[in-house]
Amino acid sequence: MLDSLELHGRKEIEDFFRNEPEGCRLDELVNFLLSQPDGFTLGLPSHYVFDGHEVVVHRKTREVVIFHT
Repeated sequence: MLDSLELHGRKEIEDFFRNEPEGCRLDELVNFLLSQPDGFTLGLPSHYVFDGHEVVVHRKTREVVIFHT
């Protein structure tokens, strides 16, 4: 298991988060991440709740570090 993963630029960020559970707004998420300072670290949840149902996400990575380029 990787503890953290570096993502560089919009394409890598979009590709990584593309398969998030239904309800994740990819464009909004990517824009938010790119608005943060370079080197921003984001912890990844392992559980989501949508419409009252819990969704468990099995992850190989616990956090991502976002770089603009």
